Amino acid sequence: MNKNLFFKELKRNRKNFLIWTAIIIGFTLMVLAIFPSMQEMGKEMESLMSSLPPEIMKAMGMDANTWSNILGFYSTYFGIYIVVLMSIYTTSKATGIVSKEV
Repeated sequence: MNKNLFFKELKRNRKNFLIWTAIIIGFTLMVLAIFPSMQEMGKEMESLMSSLPPEIMKAMGMDANTWSNILGFYSTYFGIYIVVLMSIYTTSKATGIVSKEV
């Protein structure tokens, strides 16, 4: 691979990369900003989930600590959106690269 060509492409796509990085960081900050209100609701959800059979909670992929723990909250409900945003970015980059080749 040509090193000069690689750095030229990085420089050319820098603006788009920074925009998508800002979008992902902004989305993450929004999710983290709403967590304190969800944490209060988490205590109520824990009492509700304790009445459910463990098989149902396991089948739905739910845990009592999901709502009260920030890592559980983020990874369970909003982590998938980060993957979707990154997929949109990589698809648009791949389309651009293929169209330049053709």
